[in-house]
Amino acid sequence: MKKKIGVFHKNIEKQNEDQNTIIMTTTNELYMAVRLYYHIYNLDELLLRLKELSCINWNTENRSFFINYNEEAKNIGLTVKYDAVPKDLFPVILAEGNIENKNDLYLDLRSFERAVCLVKFIDQHIDRSILKVTHAATYNKIQSADKNNFKKVWDLDYDELFSGNNMKIIDPDEEFRRLESLTANIHDHANKLAVFDNEYKNKEMPLIEKFPVNYYEDGIQSFN
Repeated sequence: MKKKIGVFHKNIEKQNEDQNTIIMTTTNELYMAVRLYYHIYNLDELLLRLKELSCINWNTENRSFFINYNEEAKNIGLTVKYDAVPKDLFPVILAEGNIENKNDLYLDLRSFERAVCLVKFIDQHIDRSILKVTHAATYNKIQSADKNNFKKVWDLDYDELFSGNNMKIIDPDEEFRRLESLTANIHDHANKLAVFDNEYKNKEMPLIEKFPVNYYEDGIQSFN
């Protein structure tokens, strides 16, 4: 199913037909597709907790829901506060959640800032014995469009975008072992650091990547 997050960005209507511009969300973050991966420990309890939140619009038929920028989520921590958003841009949908099966929930968002805020928000409202974030996937490309192709760019298919064939899976433990092997014969600490630094300087960021979120062990700064 094609995922469509949020409402048509009304500011695009002010553009000329051929004017290409960087796309921003309705809360003025750079538009970046992000998917958060959650493990469900207790589906029945999760459904109860989600239905208790007034900021959520729930679709019982396919177990999907929207998290809106209102009610409990008003003070979620975005740079652009709720009261600063022009009224004609509401409703502002922060994320779309999809329960894939009894163990997996995907949360799709349009900016990295929203992803950081939602990780904290969900942890505050849903107990960790019920639900935990495990990974994040990001589309590392600044999106731009003109008025004619805006809808196509805006309505990305998240399932297609974040399919296994498109993503580079980041394994920090494997990367650490690779670097350790690379510097196994270097005993000077400063020289080791220089090799590490050079490796990361010359490393091209993947267009689409999936990586662990160690929020519960290292705090939100490990993800931010």
